[in-house]
Amino acid sequence: MIRFSQFSFRYPNTTSPAISVPDLTIDSGEFVLLVGDTGSGKSTFLRAINGLVPHFSGGVTSGSVDVFGINPIERRPSDFSELIGYVDQNPSSQFVTDRVEDEIAFVLENLGYDQGAMRRRVEDSLDLLSITDLRRRSLRTLSGGQAQRVAIASVMAVAPKVLLLDEPTSALDPGAADEVMAVLQRLVDDLGTTIVMAEHRLERVLPYIDRVIQVTDSGVVAETKDPREGVTRLKALPPVVAFSKEYGQGKVALSVREARRIVTDRIDISQLQDPWEDERDQIVAGELDHSIEQVAILDDVSIARLGRVVLESVSFSISQGRSVVLMGRNGSGKSSLLRALAGLDPIAAGRLRINNLDPYTIDAPKRIANIGFVPQDPGVLLFGESVEDECKRSDSVARLERGTTAAIFTRLAPGVSLECHPRDLSEGERLLLAIAIVVSPRPSLLLLDEPTRGLDYGAKERLIVRLKELQDQGVAILMATHDVEVAAKFVDRVVMIGGGSTIASGPTRELLTHSPLFAPSMFKVLAPIPVLNVEEALFVLGVNDDKD
Repeated sequence: MIRFSQFSFRYPNTTSPAISVPDLTIDSGEFVLLVGDTGSGKSTFLRAINGLVPHFSGGVTSGSVDVFGINPIERRPSDFSELIGYVDQNPSSQFVTDRVEDEIAFVLENLGYDQGAMRRRVEDSLDLLSITDLRRRSLRTLSGGQAQRVAIASVMAVAPKVLLLDEPTSALDPGAADEVMAVLQRLVDDLGTTIVMAEHRLERVLPYIDRVIQVTDSGVVAETKDPREGVTRLKALPPVVAFSKEYGQGKVALSVREARRIVTDRIDISQLQDPWEDERDQIVAGELDHSIEQVAILDDVSIARLGRVVLESVSFSISQGRSVVLMGRNGSGKSSLLRALAGLDPIAAGRLRINNLDPYTIDAPKRIANIGFVPQDPGVLLFGESVEDECKRSDSVARLERGTTAAIFTRLAPGVSLECHPRDLSEGERLLLAIAIVVSPRPSLLLLDEPTRGLDYGAKERLIVRLKELQDQGVAILMATHDVEVAAKFVDRVVMIGGGSTIASGPTRELLTHSPLFAPSMFKVLAPIPVLNVEEALFVLGVNDDKD
């Protein structure tokens, strides 16, 4: 059992509590979902359970925390490493070895497990997360999603009583996310593991959880017994919840299955008309219109990373003012392709041009004007002592009017003080700061690698609005993401990557509604009608007068 009593915590050099927990109990074997806006204090709450707050963060606590009879404030986190497992938002920051198998075995070695027991547990963890094929891989060669699964496997190897997960599906493709959630459910059902998980992609996790705990904007932690009640309190809702609230006549769906049942109880889906059937040929023809200036051209491109070929014979182009999304399973090569386009890595073969320039040889001033790149880890772009310092440096380097970058960041992350140090921001807020810095010069090509990690639904909407503005101004956007809901609302075209090459390319509606794995929630609810979002679903059902 985990029990908070009149607990509060504030970080060093601050006057307001980061979190306040009046009274809260999490029972043994519960699967609890922690929800709240980006930067509300969810990560701080998790770290208070395992003692990282305040032992590693510093700061001041009051009240008490009890985790299965242990007070993490009074004990070192290492004292209960077998009791509590923790996976951070940035799993690579937890790695201490060079190879996957060694990383999973590391904690077991330090706890004194014998060789036989250690080998069994390592093998079980590899099987559990479906990563046996990665066992001998260098951690440096892993994609973000693969690294996330390895981090989860490394803490599961100890079989902790409590598992704390901070955005565990944020870098996972839809299939991998489903596998991880099924594993977590088995841990709860079969082993009685207590799981506390912070997650923004609620559509992935709502069907599995027992209870919702909400962290408000002011950091106050409040529990809700019923997941349906807890999720409907949010300011921005996941698609199936938003849809069912509008269409369900009082019923709230937490899964695609429940939402579809709400529809089929009222109508026969097979009788619905497809409003886009006659438009499809026109859309395809528009996408093939080469009269629009092409910003990026990839012609038979092959990419190798650390001596291993990850992509072969990739060919596509991105036109001015168009948005394209790269989709594919974890490790398919999406990030490697973005790095090559950004000029950070050379290509192994083929031809790659950005505005007729070779991105690998382009000089710094031309690079800023032509290419903007936001990697999965936004911290590599941040060097200043405050958000304001970062924004001023961005304005100076790009020769922008003072305050330009700060204004963009304030729109993306309202309420965040410019005096904050970047390391004191949440993972999502750091990402928004990096995006503000990169988009402020308005580069011809904007490259985004998982740009919605750590963002709540409201922050995603603000980001989409800004990206659409850039698109209207002629910026070409290429985004790698597993967030199919964002892709469905924003991008013009989808490029699917698999097996080391391009397997499909075409308009968003065509590609996302022909892939069971990467289909958005609302298409699954109304299949085979190719709707992409809640607004389109309601239009097809006659609830709204106009479709998007």
